[in-house]
Amino acid sequence: MRNDSNRRKKGLDATVEIVAPENVAFEYRLAGPFVRASAFAVDAAIIGAEIVAVLFATAYFSTVFGAGDLAEELAQAAFLLNFCAVFWFWNAAFEAFWRGRTIGKAAFGLRVLTTEGRPIGRGQALLRNVLRAADLALGPFLAILFCANDRMARFGDLAAGTVVVVEKRSPKKTAALSPESRAALERIAAEIPSDFDVSDSLRKALALYVERRTEISPGRRVAIAAPLAAALAQKANLPRVVEPDLFLRALFWRTFGEKRGG
Repeated sequence: MRNDSNRRKKGLDATVEIVAPENVAFEYRLAGPFVRASAFAVDAAIIGAEIVAVLFATAYFSTVFGAGDLAEELAQAAFLLNFCAVFWFWNAAFEAFWRGRTIGKAAFGLRVLTTEGRPIGRGQALLRNVLRAADLALGPFLAILFCANDRMARFGDLAAGTVVVVEKRSPKKTAALSPESRAALERIAAEIPSDFDVSDSLRKALALYVERRTEISPGRRVAIAAPLAAALAQKANLPRVVEPDLFLRALFWRTFGEKRGG
């Protein structure tokens, strides 16, 4: 997928247009600094509560098992290890395994995506959170960094190639599709149950297939798409068998073209 540079500023929020391989442009609203700060405050409160709970637990451990130097040193070591793990990896783990969301982001309807509109990987989740220390070091000057780039990105986002968006997005145009093809995709997409779960790995596989399908001969395309489409169609309990390539494109359309919660 490729980025489109067309962005429209709306106060402290902005919209960004991301063009998918099918030449379907999805419009996302970038999360502004205030809503991101609110989500971060929720996450920070949860992290703070966990740290305080561990502090009391380690203090209890040191008193129950004796007030000697060894018990105190073990309690301090456990507290410091927990503090470092939570500070560096808590949010990264949520974003890596919960489709780009933390508890705070989910509360405010935010999600982290790559600049190409794909779910972020584990390395990207870790990098953007490790670099949070650099953002915190900026203090109030972080607002200048937000305004200085059109992605409303902090250091971590710039380094990891990510963007924070409001979850709701909508298909904007399908310039490369004929009306008949678009109608067929939308019809099949509508038949897929709304509770059909699309995992991160499946999202990436769909994006990769749709991105590369034009480079593959029709016969080879069917050979690649047929087993996956058959398995997914059976899993989705579709009432009839559809053409494999068209089904995968329709599933791609549904996955990236409608709001997905959970």
